[in-house]
Amino acid sequence: EEVSGEIEPELSSQESANEFKSQGNDYLRKRQYQEAVEAYTKGVEACADAQVRGPILGNRSQAFRRLGDMNSALKDANQVVEILPTYARGHLRKAYALREMKEWKECQACIEHALGLGLDWKDNDEKNVKILLAKVIQYQEDEKNKEKLAFIMSKLMGKWNGAVPAEL
Repeated sequence: EEVSGEIEPELSSQESANEFKSQGNDYLRKRQYQEAVEAYTKGVEACADAQVRGPILGNRSQAFRRLGDMNSALKDANQVVEILPTYARGHLRKAYALREMKEWKECQACIEHALGLGLDWKDNDEKNVKILLAKVIQYQEDEKNKEKLAFIMSKLMGKWNGAVPAEL
């Protein structure tokens, strides 16, 4: 299915952008992520108003993330946070991209910053971002524990030449 580039000519740039956003949302629900990206891109190009572009960029970030393109997902999320710093979903999109990139510290900082802004969260976003924060903190602990275990094992391997004594 091809993304329709035809929007009624009498629509304002804002209405046109929102129409493309709606198309993108439909594609996203159908898990047609490339088509969603294309629709959202047309929406972003249709209107310069940050209030309109921000949510569309956020949705495109989500579509890129679903496609596995984390660099593009993070780029869009960063743009959202830059042009609409109080748009909570922008911070959430950024945190999700950073999580997928295993950038734990940056993800944690993003979430903590967003929670500290006292933003108006939509639907279950605040609950989800707090769950994500807990997971990110746990991932960091797990990474530290893996590093400690690898260090201990390297020391043991050196002493035992790879053989485990019978008493262990």
